[in-house]
Amino acid sequence: MISALGRAMAGKGKIRRAESLGGLRGNMDESWLAQTGRLFTVPSEFGHMGMSRFTVWLIALLLLVSVFVTVYFLNANSALERKIASLNATAASTSQKLAGLQSEYSLLRQNYAQSQSELSNAESLLMQSSNRVALMQAQLLQTEAELNESRQSIAGQQQKLYALNSEFSTLESTINSSIAWFRGNAYMPKDFGFIADAGQQRVMAGFIPRIESDCVDSGSLNLACISHLMENTAFSIHYRSDTVAGSEDHLQSVKETIGLGWGDCEDYSLILKAILNSVRKDNASLSIVAWQPADSGEFRVYPKETPGESGAFWVYKNAKGAPMGSPRHAYVICYSVDAQTGHCTVALSDADVQSSNQVPSLQGAYAFEPQSGRYLGKLGESLSICTHSGCKNMGGVVWLVISDSDLYIYGENGWEGYADYLAKVEAAKAELPA
Repeated sequence: MISALGRAMAGKGKIRRAESLGGLRGNMDESWLAQTGRLFTVPSEFGHMGMSRFTVWLIALLLLVSVFVTVYFLNANSALERKIASLNATAASTSQKLAGLQSEYSLLRQNYAQSQSELSNAESLLMQSSNRVALMQAQLLQTEAELNESRQSIAGQQQKLYALNSEFSTLESTINSSIAWFRGNAYMPKDFGFIADAGQQRVMAGFIPRIESDCVDSGSLNLACISHLMENTAFSIHYRSDTVAGSEDHLQSVKETIGLGWGDCEDYSLILKAILNSVRKDNASLSIVAWQPADSGEFRVYPKETPGESGAFWVYKNAKGAPMGSPRHAYVICYSVDAQTGHCTVALSDADVQSSNQVPSLQGAYAFEPQSGRYLGKLGESLSICTHSGCKNMGGVVWLVISDSDLYIYGENGWEGYADYLAKVEAAKAELPA
């Protein structure tokens, strides 16, 4: 029994080897085995006796328990080592994951910082945009106010434009009427009847044929004869100054002068121009003769001389004929006698004045007095054409001309006529917005 127990105690070396094999550190030491030896020491009084069966079983049980405990601890140690290894692997994996998470966290913080910076920039841009929007809204409101003001101004300008256009149209119509007036008075009216102041009816028909019969001699038209018939026949036109509605020098139409039976110098000149145009309309080759003062002799006025004539006749004493050829066009011309008064007469010329810039071409025209048929000389000799400002008040300077279609007057811009004013009105009207 003692030897068996000794072997059992001697087996502590195996236990240590098993400990080293199982990885146990300090769980079984020599003190514990010593105490176990003492526990199982057989009393001396039994030494001489053989071991009983009970003791054998007890020792076997103890050995079995020791083996079981040893195996249990070995298994527990192995499980712990496996668990520790698993935990170490888990810790390593966790460390790697933690390192990855830390890297991701660092990246997220960088992204967050960048996002914060971008957000701050976006907020700044948004604020700037908001300020610009507010400024644009203010500008838009100001623009709308200015637009409304412009619309009102445009509406007012359009009303003025319509009024101006209407005025231009009225002026244009007036000028056209004036031009038409001069054209309508270029010839004597046909079959024009009128009633004299005494109630006696007089008919103009037959006056032009009488002039052609009584005042034309050997192809020459006697101007003094025309003046004589105008005053001393039923036609009966006499000179008289006119005043209409407080306005002096009212220009009468041919019909108006015939109806009234009188007219002043421009009326006389206008009707004599119409008579000349009517007589020469179909007799353009007729030569014109006036009269002029002479030292002696007579100029026959009416009737024309015939062989064996007898009876009364009209003549100008100390006068002679003043042939003027066959100029094709007749004009009424008005000139200054002095700074206060003027006079109108008739001029004959080959120049066909159709515009204001052609008026100076009348230089050299023959002028005569319509009330008597007296020759006054040529333009450029006894009379002259106005060519500069201020000449209107100079004696013997022509500043107004009436043709068959227009009236020309010398003003600040030189010679101008109704056609010039019409062109200006049409040009100004064309410049108006549609």
